[in-house]
Amino acid sequence: MIRIAVDAAETLPIKAIICNTAVGKSARCCAAYRPRVPIYAFSYRSNVVRQLALVYGVYAECNEFMDSMAELSKDTARRLIEERRLRPEDKVVMLSKNSQARSSNNLFCLGEVREFV
Repeated sequence: MIRIAVDAAETLPIKAIICNTAVGKSARCCAAYRPRVPIYAFSYRSNVVRQLALVYGVYAECNEFMDSMAELSKDTARRLIEERRLRPEDKVVMLSKNSQARSSNNLFCLGEVREFV
């Protein structure tokens, strides 16, 4: 799934990869492929944010824990627009994991930022 996200960012007009992550694994794996677009990583764990701040191409921020992936995606998209890092019409790849599930990434979306808000 990570490789597909990075390939999409390389071949499509994608402006960023957004990772909602608890432990930072998806953001680190994305960064290992050295995509040409920034990786915005959001985690509710401050130690994970500090670790991700040292990873190539990753811009890490803290957020609150949310059970709903829809609410989490909405919150991160809203914050990136408010901080003027992305515009509503920018196309992004969104990766999120359900905190209750054990599979690697439960959400892989391609779309405009405004679709998540």
